[in-house]
Amino acid sequence: MPGMTSVNMLGAMDLLGREVVWTPMFTSTAFDSLLGGCQMRVEAENARTRSFKFRSAYDALATWIRTRRSAGVIAAQATATATPAVLS
Repeated sequence: MPGMTSVNMLGAMDLLGREVVWTPMFTSTAFDSLLGGCQMRVEAENARTRSFKFRSAYDALATWIRTRRSAGVIAAQATATATPAVLS
């Protein structure tokens, strides 16, 4: 998997924009004043659990599958209790 660049980040945003709902961002005048006038953005934590893992995995698989679709995909996930769930 390539390192994070602005090009692959913008590509991931374009791909995910069709599949996920973006988390709203808010500003806070209280934080802004504490930071000497810098604007701080606060992300609402209202996304489903593991949504960031989904976004990363979806982007990786969606771009990978284009060239290797015929080979198939097997993915393993460890839950909070470390119980594996295997998907194929």
